Amino acid sequence: MVIKRFRTGIYLPSVFTAINIGCGFMSVIFALQEKYSLAAWLIVIGWVMDSMDGHLARMTNTGSKFGVEFDSIADMVSFGMAPALLVWIYYLKDFRLGWAVCLLFVLTAAIRLARFNTSASSEEKSTYFEGLPSPAAAGILAAFVLLMEIYKADSPKRSFRFLVERAPLFAHILPFIIILISFLMLTKLRYPHGTRFKLTGMLPMRVFIITIVWLVLFVMYPESIISLMLIAYLLYGLLDIVIRTIRMRKERS
Repeated sequence: MVIKRFRTGIYLPSVFTAINIGCGFMSVIFALQEKYSLAAWLIVIGWVMDSMDGHLARMTNTGSKFGVEFDSIADMVSFGMAPALLVWIYYLKDFRLGWAVCLLFVLTAAIRLARFNTSASSEEKSTYFEGLPSPAAAGILAAFVLLMEIYKADSPKRSFRFLVERAPLFAHILPFIIILISFLMLTKLRYPHGTRFKLTGMLPMRVFIITIVWLVLFVMYPESIISLMLIAYLLYGLLDIVIRTIRMRKERS
């Protein structure tokens, strides 16, 4: 009877959550084996799985407290521990305070996830996240590793040269980037939900065209497109607060 109840309590979204955990775990394994590109891509794939489980839960109305807690644990593995360990092994292990910077990222990711769990009901109704989501923060670290691997291989044919050539600059300021995204996870800056879309009804032509162009560019330049998307998403929250502040001042004056 207990087994039956447990089985009926597991829905399809939790399968994607389990895959997300697997991606985080295998990312750690590949990082330890110095297969850094694979480790970074697994974090990105984990992000896709995390988006899918949330969207499926809303679409099929199968959200549950178990699902929320299970998803939070998965996110801590794939978007907290895995990216922090990856960048530490890849670049920061020879820095005196490299471990402290990575620990800061892990702690702020944990706080971000705990805060999201306590306000999940209100945030689910909003079209925005409060603070930089942990999957996006982890994706930024993964994108750094992907760009550096292309730079080291000296093969930017499948990437935007202007972006790859700046990979060493990103490397020099990596600790500051990690501190910045760690801070942004704890702020209340607005970041849009990436999966607030409907799969039913008419799709606007401009959205269809943008999607096709994005898919073509992603197939041609996967690392560069992922990196540019994440940079744009990171800057969104900062630009949004500046624009809203300017508007508020104009309304008062």
